[in-house]
Amino acid sequence: MKILSFTNTIPENIFHLYEGLSKKKYPERVLTQAGRKLVNLWVKDVIWIEADGDYTKVHTSKQFYLSGKHMSDWEKILDPDIFQRIHRSAIISVSSIYEIIKGPGSLQVVLNIGHSLKVGRSYIKKVRKLII
Repeated sequence: MKILSFTNTIPENIFHLYEGLSKKKYPERVLTQAGRKLVNLWVKDVIWIEADGDYTKVHTSKQFYLSGKHMSDWEKILDPDIFQRIHRSAIISVSSIYEIIKGPGSLQVVLNIGHSLKVGRSYIKKVRKLII
């Protein structure tokens, strides 16, 4: 009788299959409104998202798009390794950060498009983790 042993010998292809299934999938594209049209927007083109009343503005390097999604909706669908909420009214693409300015008890994020955003008090610890 042959006894099979699986201790620390999971076949590599099964391991990669499991690894792929266990990771949460985040969209590469999102549909957002532009006037009376819906635009299929690449998530990688998003620089930042700002709250605007019951809507949000999705900013790219070329323009912004008005969306009916709330900030909490965006937080759920965007990859947290790529996007960081820095204020109750702002989510930024971490790769779009040009610099972070430290002040007494405050932080200011300057994006590579030149726009400056204040970091909310409750988000300062999360943003500090980005600083090496």
